[in-house]
Amino acid sequence: MLCLFKRKKKKKEDEIHFQKNGSLLLEELIASSGGIYNPIPTFSSHQILQATNNLDWNSIISEDRFVWYRGMIQNRAVLIKKYQDCSLFDADNFYRDITVSSLMSSHKNVLKILGCCLEFQHPVLVCEYPENGALNCIKRARDGATRPFPWNASWRIAKEIAEVVTYLHTEFPRTIIHRD
Repeated sequence: MLCLFKRKKKKKEDEIHFQKNGSLLLEELIASSGGIYNPIPTFSSHQILQATNNLDWNSIISEDRFVWYRGMIQNRAVLIKKYQDCSLFDADNFYRDITVSSLMSSHKNVLKILGCCLEFQHPVLVCEYPENGALNCIKRARDGATRPFPWNASWRIAKEIAEVVTYLHTEFPRTIIHRD
């Protein structure tokens, strides 16, 4: 009986988070895209937890203000971005991050957003897993030490980042400034 009560309570919490996050995300999407937007697919909290083995630390690729997990959803490798310390990152930024990610998703040098999960306290972003792995993992040797990129690779990456920033600053109805 207690288990059934907990399950119903969890489902109710998921629904409340979904409604709150969904309405705030929709407002941000409409405001950022001049009233026209491309809907973002959603994933359930169950799918996210299953993909990351209940957010297991072995699935973590990178940590900072948010945690990047590697997971599998529908037989596809994905990156899952979950905000770690919500006090450092105000709520508006969660929705703006998802909105900008969805707008930028069409650029060849930007991770493609596959969707988000609105059933957690704060939205979780789901992106395609980069074909060659995450950049910070490529730089890291098996022993954990970082290794420098060859000059030509560093130059190409810097050039591609500059192209993405230019795209970010010029291609949208509302100017987007990236501050990281």
